[in-house]
Amino acid sequence: MFARLLIICACAWTASGASIVETVDAPERLHLTCSGTLATPADRPGASDITADGVVDVAGGSVYGFGLGGQPIRALDAEEIAFGDAGQSGGRWIDGSIDRGTLETRITVYGGGDGADPLMVMRLACRIAAAST
Repeated sequence: MFARLLIICACAWTASGASIVETVDAPERLHLTCSGTLATPADRPGASDITADGVVDVAGGSVYGFGLGGQPIRALDAEEIAFGDAGQSGGRWIDGSIDRGTLETRITVYGGGDGADPLMVMRLACRIAAAST
């Protein structure tokens, strides 16, 4: 049901660079609760089981939670919500995505420089959660 709602509400980025607020007719906030794994670099092999919550704030153009604070939504289409500050130079940067059909969430935090080496990788299976009041 959620996948259909998101597909119906999907937006198309315009060549003019219109903001998410201008191009999305979707629920303003989606609350997610997730479980999955957290993997760190090779010097600490294996993955740990984790749980995490997140909020997709479509109107505000950000994804919050997952232990990462707020991250900007970079792209939003019928298949995926891409978020984070991927590709920014210097310091740590985050590349995340939420599959709009399955709610599978992938988040990678990279180290400084060219970001070739991930500091941590989260793979999460999410579901819609009740909004907290």
